[in-house]
Amino acid sequence: MRYKIKKILFGILVVFLILTGFWLRYDNLGKINFQNDEFFHLYAAKGYLETGNFVQWDFLNNEAKGEYIRAFPYTWLVAQSFKIFGISEWSGRLPSLFFGVLFLPLIYYLAFKITKNKAVALLTLLLIVFDNSFIWSSRLCRMYSMFIFFTAIAAYLIFKGLEKKNNKFNYYYLTAGGILLAFTYLVHEAALLLGLGFLVYFLFNIKEKRYKILLAASVVSLIFFLAINFFVVSLTTGDFFTIRAHPNWVYFLYPFNQIRLSWLAWLIFLAGFICYSRSDKIKLYIFSLGLPIIIFFVFFADRYAAKKYILFIIPFILILFVDSFYLLIKKFFKSPATIYFLIIIFLLTGPILSWPSIKINIFFQKAIADESYEKNDLHDYKTAYQYLEQQYKSGEPVLIQGKESYYFTSTDLNLISMKANKEYKFDDFLQVINANKSGWVVYPKYKSVHLSNKIIDYCKKNLLPIKEVEDTNIKIFRWENQQ
Repeated sequence: MRYKIKKILFGILVVFLILTGFWLRYDNLGKINFQNDEFFHLYAAKGYLETGNFVQWDFLNNEAKGEYIRAFPYTWLVAQSFKIFGISEWSGRLPSLFFGVLFLPLIYYLAFKITKNKAVALLTLLLIVFDNSFIWSSRLCRMYSMFIFFTAIAAYLIFKGLEKKNNKFNYYYLTAGGILLAFTYLVHEAALLLGLGFLVYFLFNIKEKRYKILLAASVVSLIFFLAINFFVVSLTTGDFFTIRAHPNWVYFLYPFNQIRLSWLAWLIFLAGFICYSRSDKIKLYIFSLGLPIIIFFVFFADRYAAKKYILFIIPFILILFVDSFYLLIKKFFKSPATIYFLIIIFLLTGPILSWPSIKINIFFQKAIADESYEKNDLHDYKTAYQYLEQQYKSGEPVLIQGKESYYFTSTDLNLISMKANKEYKFDDFLQVINANKSGWVVYPKYKSVHLSNKIIDYCKKNLLPIKEVEDTNIKIFRWENQQ
């Protein structure tokens, strides 16, 4: 009877954590306006609805303006959400929310299957529920939460396929995992990097003949892929494979970035892994999967040091961390000591990171990402544009930087793009101002770095700043009676 009660209470705790994770990911989902890379999916989804093809839609001119060649499955889902619920930040982020929430019971299941320990599964779920990066990926109109979800399933299926049964691989699992992994490549090209984990794992088991065959096949496949990528057609965007002049050392901290002391977390993990996980091939596989990919992003990836690029391997690393830490605690206390472990996990993860709009209290505090949103006031650009439309006089030029943020508003204004990457020249800017008696200069605060400093200085010294929009993320200046 007591066992049944404990089992019921444990199940309630798991459900409570999943519901908490849902709330953290759903609360005010559409409050913050589309920003930065989210516009790619906005344009492509709208283009798909209009033309049936993945093209980027120009909301100002109401026409297609070019192909979009990434994340087709995710963009298609965004398009369906737009079709059903209309175009908004809320509907655009629903696919990410769906996979982000669905990942919570999945990670609990995977952690339990890998470690055979419900406490470890629960504590892994605990870390994922409150981790700011996984909350962020579930609230953004980008492909990351979908990619994390499917790579986790694909990797687990391959784990199962590599398990030794009658000295043979389980080709059903391997085939299913391989097919799903190919699908994830359509979601994000980083799926290719999982092959690094496969190769390292085969090296660890090189003494077995069957792994020699897999290693040889992996090397041949890698050479074939690189030959096509560099000499025939690029299978990755940009210089995905490169040698960095300045390594991204911070990637070594990201797997445990939600732990208060990242280096301490790495030491605990490695100590526990070495002591308890050396003979477990499944755990060794996960270790092989994570470490080479982190090393790749440190030394060989043409990517800035953003945690989003390695989010898809962090869940497995956390499973290993929790399992290793749990076994260490169990050894010291001579018992499972689950309650002690729970307390320590909370101490290590505090202060818990949250999402904008969640009030500061004893459990939740603002994360760095939240502070940057508040600093830039990304949630208020519509207010600024509404003011502009109300005060606008017919025919006045509007020198604007970042036209894409204007898609929800009127399109009959005389918009002149100041372009990006400091391409708009100061002389062209002055020519427009001198040729018109009145007009406007508009740019988002967070995009001011892409404007010429001369333009910004001129606006501050010579034009009238609009105080009514000071609390938004948009800077608006006006000139009048110029000769």
